[in-house]
Amino acid sequence: AVKVGLTYVDAEIETGVGASTERKSWNLAADWSLGGPHKVRFGYANAGDAKTSAGGGANTGAKLIQVSYLHSLSKRTTASVGYARINNDSAGTYSFTGAPQGAANIQPGDDGGVFMIGLNHSF
Repeated sequence: AVKVGLTYVDAEIETGVGASTERKSWNLAADWSLGGPHKVRFGYANAGDAKTSAGGGANTGAKLIQVSYLHSLSKRTTASVGYARINNDSAGTYSFTGAPQGAANIQPGDDGGVFMIGLNHSF
């Protein structure tokens, strides 16, 4: 009745000659079948601070929580409703749109939430 998944990422990105940024992140997710066509989905993600070769990146992490209700309308069609929230650290710039800092009024430390309504049909 419950499916659980875990993802861990330890990334290093070369940002120039002799320069790099490292970040560790993880995600825990679960689907809980409540019986019949009903399912609840939970998720929690944590992005650690970026560590640059120049010594910067303090307080650049973020946390994401999400919860959704899914209702199977048929074998191939599912309707859903949910909520997700990002809590950035004081210098974090994560957003739901993926827009860079300064775009769409995203500033370091801004938090955000979103309500979702979806309809998924597999062909």
